[in-house]
Amino acid sequence: MHSRTFRLARCSRILLTLAISGTIASPGFAWHDVGHRTIAVLAMRAAPAQQNQVLDLLKHMPDRETPKDSFALPNPMNEKLGPVSGSPSLTPALFDDAAVWPDKIRNSWMDRPVWHYVNYPVLGPGGTAPATVGGLAERVLPLLVNICRDKQQSKVTRATALAWVAHIVGDLHMPLHSVAYFDAKHPTGDRGGNDYFLNQDGTVYKDKDLNLHSYWDSIGNQNELGVTGILDRLPKKTVGVPKYNLMSFGKEVKSWCESGKAMAEQYVYKFNGAWLNPYSRSFPIGYESVVREKGIAQIQLAGARLAAVLQLIFAD
Repeated sequence: MHSRTFRLARCSRILLTLAISGTIASPGFAWHDVGHRTIAVLAMRAAPAQQNQVLDLLKHMPDRETPKDSFALPNPMNEKLGPVSGSPSLTPALFDDAAVWPDKIRNSWMDRPVWHYVNYPVLGPGGTAPATVGGLAERVLPLLVNICRDKQQSKVTRATALAWVAHIVGDLHMPLHSVAYFDAKHPTGDRGGNDYFLNQDGTVYKDKDLNLHSYWDSIGNQNELGVTGILDRLPKKTVGVPKYNLMSFGKEVKSWCESGKAMAEQYVYKFNGAWLNPYSRSFPIGYESVVREKGIAQIQLAGARLAAVLQLIFAD
């Protein structure tokens, strides 16, 4: 557990970062830690009136060692999962901790793998659409927002739902968490780019593990910059915080997924209008710049939208 002193010191560092800067489909990770944390920092900055309520609720977050069935884990889809186990993880103290928490509880009894993505089909050469669309992110997010708002629920349940809300909003702005690609080489889909390697002929190259999902997760190898570095590289044009209401929020989420599919079709699986070559040893020259530009812009957009979700959750 974080001590109170540690929490205050860490909070001070984040506030200092903001003052200076001014301005992860399949069950794979999205944006890694850096992207999710940056989105959370942006959301808290854009929703200052909700900060105290967010932090107060997060005091009730569980950790991986919390005994099973000791509280009502949010499960609006009534899923049945088998027994799982995992190593301990720290309890989140701040909103950026909460935003990465659903990745930290992988393989624990609190894990919900299919909440991280939705698979809208992208059809490449020789690809046919599947009968069903996998993943529950689009459907579960509005339900989790309602759980966060429901004061009849326990605070630990609402806090857990809030962590998932923060994470799923981030996931759905990484385009490969909205799609699966189908072509002659991937007749059953590429699991949001996880199975789209650049060496599909089977030759073992130096970059054998390089795939579309991991590359977009790293924002074109920009994660090494850290939160401060990503903040410094945000587009100069700011993104306004939208206004959401409960009745239409599900439609908003659907529009995010549809936009993610459109981005994947135009910028992920294609470059300059041509399909990527899965037999290549590397991405085409210029592709990395597209990933950086589009990825960082998506993080900025996700921060504004997550701020709007916080305003919806904590509305009077």
